Amino acid sequence: MQNHNIIMLNWNANGIKNYLNTLSTFLNHHNIDIACITETHLSNVDKIKFAGYNVYRVDRNSPARSMGGVAILVRKKIKHHHIPIPDLQSLEAIGVLIHINNRSILLVSAYQPQSRIMHISDYEKVMNLNYNVILAGDLNSKHTNWGCRV
Repeated sequence: MQNHNIIMLNWNANGIKNYLNTLSTFLNHHNIDIACITETHLSNVDKIKFAGYNVYRVDRNSPARSMGGVAILVRKKIKHHHIPIPDLQSLEAIGVLIHINNRSILLVSAYQPQSRIMHISDYEKVMNLNYNVILAGDLNSKHTNWGCRV
């Protein structure tokens, strides 16, 4: 059986609604199979679709305005299904189990809001879901070696 490669995108949208056409063009032009998107800024009333993709998302609904939020777009031709992520304290995450090359890999799109305290237990819960895990996203990680103020 022939092995297949997957082309993935990880993108912090900082509000996806203003970039729907641009993202659609990018997905098609670069033949993206899976896109992990953070800071979608969607609410549960917002509808987004991309031709040829299934869209999975978790929205952070706040009374004032939509912030945060994560999504995963998966090409319909890829065998996959949604995997619920346990309740987390600060990390926003969505998971999809991808079946490719006779393997299953849990792909998690995650966003760690800068305004929230990072809880290591959130990451442990995700990494201990009994799957091989790829964690993609915006973790708002900072380190002085990267020129960041901590």
